[in-house]
Amino acid sequence: MSIGNATTLSIVLKEDAQALDEVLVIGYGSGTAIGTRLGSKTTVTSKDIEGKPTANALEALQGRVPGLSVLTSNGEPSATQSIRLHGSGSLGASSTPLFVVDGIPVDAGSIVSTNPDDWESITVLKDAAATSIYGSRAANGVIYFKSKQGKAGERSNITARIQKGTNDLASRKHIENFMNTQELRAFWLETGFRTQAQIDQISATYGDDTFDWGKYYYRENTSYGEYNLNISGGSPRTTYFISGGFYDQEGIMYRSGFKRATLRSNISSKLNDWARVGLNLSGGQDKRQSNPYNSNNTNGGLSLLALPWYSPFDENGEEYYGVTIPGLGRYSPRYLADMMPTNNVNQQFNPTAFVEIVPIKGLTIKSQAGMDYFNYRITSLRYPSYAGALGNGTVSEEWQQGAQRTMTNTIDYRSRFKEVHDFSILFGQESTKYTYSSFSAGGSGLTDDRLLLLGNTIADSRSAGSSKSEFAYNSYFGRLGYSYSNKYYFDFTLRNDASSRFGKNNRNATFWAVGLMWEAKKENFLKDVDWLDNLSVKASIGTQGNSSIGNYESLATVGSTVYNSAPA
Repeated sequence: MSIGNATTLSIVLKEDAQALDEVLVIGYGSGTAIGTRLGSKTTVTSKDIEGKPTANALEALQGRVPGLSVLTSNGEPSATQSIRLHGSGSLGASSTPLFVVDGIPVDAGSIVSTNPDDWESITVLKDAAATSIYGSRAANGVIYFKSKQGKAGERSNITARIQKGTNDLASRKHIENFMNTQELRAFWLETGFRTQAQIDQISATYGDDTFDWGKYYYRENTSYGEYNLNISGGSPRTTYFISGGFYDQEGIMYRSGFKRATLRSNISSKLNDWARVGLNLSGGQDKRQSNPYNSNNTNGGLSLLALPWYSPFDENGEEYYGVTIPGLGRYSPRYLADMMPTNNVNQQFNPTAFVEIVPIKGLTIKSQAGMDYFNYRITSLRYPSYAGALGNGTVSEEWQQGAQRTMTNTIDYRSRFKEVHDFSILFGQESTKYTYSSFSAGGSGLTDDRLLLLGNTIADSRSAGSSKSEFAYNSYFGRLGYSYSNKYYFDFTLRNDASSRFGKNNRNATFWAVGLMWEAKKENFLKDVDWLDNLSVKASIGTQGNSSIGNYESLATVGSTVYNSAPA
């Protein structure tokens, strides 16, 4: 085209839209194209989590990952869910998957204390080909949480989200199926359990009405609220994501609730063409209030067994508060919860920092350090004014503190030659150390509802206890990957774990996996088949381990006790 003497040019760019390979970060290395991962996995993205009325991200996984079971033993909003990916694979060791946040292993309770709105993706790794890189802690699967990051060159985005709602039992059919007063009395007569005279006496004493114990023990339409604010963006060299959140849920039982405040700051900066650093800071505090009768107790889970003609209200509609319910012989659940409250406060801190350098094209050297820290306080009371033990209140306090420190160093090299051969190799070393300690004290003999400290208990009734536990890992691992023409893939992983949990003569364990994949759809004889979108053939074999066996099982330990009024 000849421009000639024109001084103004009108140029229109032609769109050339192409799909980019999604990158799956799996904890070690710089990430792998998701199509080249041979292992079995499922990824839940932020779009699947956002806007869901869930207390934590574990609840958000329910129903979204094939084979993943998310269960709770009670309805407390602060409960940590029981997660099972491969069922219960051990009678003595844990069956809980390994949880990894931005490359750092954490405890399941740490996920409960974090804001689910902060996660960019949650990837569930299932089979040995996907998890053997995590070695002795991978037998129950691995769940990898990746927090949100800002994007380079993106203008600041401010996102605010408020959710309000109510909570209720998922179903009340089991409550509605109980017999009412007339049905139960007729059944007793028919079976001969009671005579007509006895039925008449019950009717004269308690009346013929039916009381709905289900609505009394399990409240309806309790409140729920979630408030999130985050700011993200970046310059060509530095990216950031800063978020704050507050969660408040009232349980369906009396004195049951969960309040959580969280803060997160993720910052990554490219110092020059070959060096990058990053710092992720996540912390928060939550308050957990639980009803002491949420298990199989007649004041909780078994409350529906109360006979339908008993009522916690007198003829004037006043609740029996501080006195037992006539006929039932129990105090009202509201009174019990008020008199014996349990309040727990947890402080969570999860920092992660890394340094990454790229000395030559394709070679990435990375060092990362992180910590999973919690400080947990448990306070249990029985007020002196409790009618069941008037003038003899009790108090107990317990502090638990745990810190898991992880240091990971990796060398990752990737190369492509002759446009058809893709090669990657990873070497790494990782060390983990966990320390836990607790202290508890309690006493009885409190006489005044205004004096509830341990110092107000009777000296002879006071007790104290403490505990300490530690474990450590030192690991070496590697991964070798190769693909030809983006159709044929090979992957090999190897890891050796040394752990303080293993016996002295069997301190190390080695785990491996081999996988192959064929992208058949890319073959010429299938490329033009319109009704077939994708066809991949995979085969893999490998080993996994379960080191959640206790910290001192291989050691002959001693303990202290009292024998014949003397320490032993």
